[in-house]
Amino acid sequence: MDGNFKAEQTRCKYLDDDLPLTQGSLFLCKDMQYNQYIAGAVERPQKPTCHDHKAQSQANTQAKHLAITGIVAVACAQHGCFCPGSCANLQKGERQINMDYILAQALNLTKIPGVTPTMVLYDIICQYGVHVAKRFLENTQYLGLSSALNLIMGIGLFHVHGHQDACGPRYSLNYMIGAGQVDGEVIETLWARLNEIAVSCRPMGHGHRTGTLDFHILNSNWQKTIGMVSSLCRKLKRAYKHVRLSAEAFADLNSVTTETQVHNWRKMEKAAAENRRDDVSAMDVYVPIMKKAPTQSEIQHNLSRKEGGVSPIKGSASWLASGIAIQEAQVELAAAVRKMGRRPTVEQLNQIEERRRRLDGRINTFERLAARYLVQDASLPNAEPADDPGIAIVHADGATGEDEYEIVFDEDEDALWEDDFDYDAVQDQANPDNGPIDAEKRHISLPTTLGLRQCAHRGLKEILEEEVSLRIGQANDLLQQIHIVLGHKSFLYRTEIRHNKSQSKKTWSWSWVGHVEATVQKNSRLYKQCRKAMGQGGASEDLLAKYKDLKPEDLKIQTGVVDDPAARGTRQNTLAWFWTVNLAANADEKEKNDYLDDFYWVHWLCARAMRARWAEEFTLLIHEMDWVVRFFHQRETVWRTQADTALAANLSGHSCYAARQSHMWKMFADRADAQFVETRSAYPPPLELHYYS
Repeated sequence: MDGNFKAEQTRCKYLDDDLPLTQGSLFLCKDMQYNQYIAGAVERPQKPTCHDHKAQSQANTQAKHLAITGIVAVACAQHGCFCPGSCANLQKGERQINMDYILAQALNLTKIPGVTPTMVLYDIICQYGVHVAKRFLENTQYLGLSSALNLIMGIGLFHVHGHQDACGPRYSLNYMIGAGQVDGEVIETLWARLNEIAVSCRPMGHGHRTGTLDFHILNSNWQKTIGMVSSLCRKLKRAYKHVRLSAEAFADLNSVTTETQVHNWRKMEKAAAENRRDDVSAMDVYVPIMKKAPTQSEIQHNLSRKEGGVSPIKGSASWLASGIAIQEAQVELAAAVRKMGRRPTVEQLNQIEERRRRLDGRINTFERLAARYLVQDASLPNAEPADDPGIAIVHADGATGEDEYEIVFDEDEDALWEDDFDYDAVQDQANPDNGPIDAEKRHISLPTTLGLRQCAHRGLKEILEEEVSLRIGQANDLLQQIHIVLGHKSFLYRTEIRHNKSQSKKTWSWSWVGHVEATVQKNSRLYKQCRKAMGQGGASEDLLAKYKDLKPEDLKIQTGVVDDPAARGTRQNTLAWFWTVNLAANADEKEKNDYLDDFYWVHWLCARAMRARWAEEFTLLIHEMDWVVRFFHQRETVWRTQADTALAANLSGHSCYAARQSHMWKMFADRADAQFVETRSAYPPPLELHYYS
């Protein structure tokens, strides 16, 4: 199901003089019954549980100059044919009452009786399907069905990525049994062809527009019918190839698992499939189960609700969050400068200067707002702890400070962190005689910059505590990102690096590892900056003990912990501290190792689901070839019967036309049968044709 807002119609002066000839006999539904339903149905507001989708937020939008704002329709996801009597005009936006009516029409006019459940695909099915059964029961006069409403709801593979992460496993066709390789987006291709006449239909009268749309949709279905034979042959060739590839990919993953793991993962998979219809959250087994700590956004929201009164000043949490974001941008810009090397091109220098200009603007805005939250004459700390080496910078007022340039790294640190950072060049650039300070080296007036003692002296202790709280959320976000990218890196080593034999595949795999490693480095630098700020803000020893210093060896994944705990040399291997930072303090080693194990069983389940989807696709195509030939023969029989009936009634013209149609369908059937036999003999069912065995 989907809506199209290109097929609109302007208001007409004389509505009674323009009536459609088809009157609901083709694709657009009957006006009288549909208008009565729309007039009596109530569109109830629904609180969104996903993103702010336009189809939901703009459902009641109305244009005064338009009589019809668009159309909605139902089409077969497998073949791309519009369902008869299941297209309707829109009076406002894409309301749920419109979608309910065309769904009921499609189930009554197109669905084969006794075949249940029905797979319904819609761009915002996560919102539409919440109360769909209730709405059908409330409007049985117009939405009555011959059998109980039994739906399997999904979202097309393109639109599902515009939803929240939770909607992916719950509604993606990749994990729906029986979906094959349907992408759920075929109706978008149908709109593209129909939009070619949308401009012409806009000023038409109601009857003329209805007839034009009906006949163009009819032609679209006819084109799909005569092109079905070649389409099925192409799909079978593609499915034959991918059945083998998906089976091999799953076999590689399955070869490094234990029997216990496979047994447990199969139980999870079976339980998810059985419970999905009643509770879509059962499909969450297809995503890693991460015990998430509060994010920076959540902490900022909680702090904002507590602000007001004398202190902290309302808006301070938002201001602090913007300062933290600026510091992150400074670290990223400094990394981009290092990546250029010592001989950058003019184009690279121009790009860096543009980024510095934009960052300077953000910093200037931040500093102007600082007067509201910090004392106007806030100065830098008078002293610097002996164990906290800094790098000297010169500020705009000419004062020199040692602790204030938030450099995360040390000159003597491992190359893993520093690459080829030129500290002498930094000191030269910090000299006022050499010009203004670059944006990535500018001082940011955050409370942690002043330190605990100065903030207490100036009455800024509460805003300092706010920043430390935000830093905790920032640390949680960064560690979460490190979890994900290290899990991906481990997966690449396990499935790509170890198994690829050719040089080209190894080169491609190592390039992916390089991209992942760059993300690890970026988040690691940001975490070190965050932890240093927490220390300067007077964080407790327990908090600093929880969020430990990140070392290069912590970023090495010991896959043997999960692959084969009994393998030689892995007895003393354990996961790094940040993998278990959100687990209970008394969690045993098995629970800690299972934290990384989530990544492996998710990839195993996804690979197994993909193998099953390709096996389903191949099997469906084999059956469809037989169904198409039978359909052509059935049409031949129908027309031959009509020819005989017309001949008996002495209607020679009718008889000739029916005989010609019968011959045409017989020709279609013979040609289809010959092509299908040839294709199936060239691409027999492969041995790797597995489902969930």
